[in-house]
Amino acid sequence: MHTMMNTADYEQMLTRIHALQLDDRALWGRMTVNEALCHVTDVFRMAFGTIKTPDHSNAFTRQVLKRLVLLGLPSPRGKVPTSPQLDQSQGKGTRPTTLEQDKKLFQEQMAEFLRKDATFTFQSHPIFGALTKTEWGRLLFLHTNHHLTQFGR
Repeated sequence: MHTMMNTADYEQMLTRIHALQLDDRALWGRMTVNEALCHVTDVFRMAFGTIKTPDHSNAFTRQVLKRLVLLGLPSPRGKVPTSPQLDQSQGKGTRPTTLEQDKKLFQEQMAEFLRKDATFTFQSHPIFGALTKTEWGRLLFLHTNHHLTQFGR
């Protein structure tokens, strides 16, 4: 399974991020390419606990939905609401700067994720609850992949 912790997947993600262009248009949803890039970067910050999100999980989302998503259940395009703390279009989350600077910030957060060791305590996901580093690696890959696909990358 693809994960940010796999070197080949990590490198593929960097290549795809660097291929983003300012004039890329979304195939679905309302985010611009810069907003999407800031959004996926903010999810790393959420995992680290830098961005706090309230717990909206329940037994079903923690025990069933989390497993289905981590196994690769496709996310409905444009149908899953974003936590307000991570939604650039609502004026929250990290505001886009230049595309090149936003790419650099994404790459820094990806590298920071890899540097976290077994003693680091990740923040719980607002829907899926507590996640291990391995689970976060899988989820971060799936989420970033989803948004890159949104822009044809």
